[in-house]
Amino acid sequence: MNPEAVEKEIAASQERGWFAGNAEFTQDLGGVALTFELGARRFALLVAGPTIRVGDRLEVLATTLRQHLQSCLSRQADLV
Repeated sequence: MNPEAVEKEIAASQERGWFAGNAEFTQDLGGVALTFELGARRFALLVAGPTIRVGDRLEVLATTLRQHLQSCLSRQADLV
């Protein structure tokens, strides 16, 4: 990939609301990641697995991960 392609993928992922990985660095491993802020810090939460299991389910996994993340963050906010 060239820098322009990377920037384009980052922009598309931010617009979509989640980032996808599909065997870019590890053969047969795919997953989704969501970014979030906690206080002044930024984090990413990732779920991954064999591409044969997650490859065609990335959008469903991202939705499920987002729901659980939002639930956890709202509970954490209630504690502060």
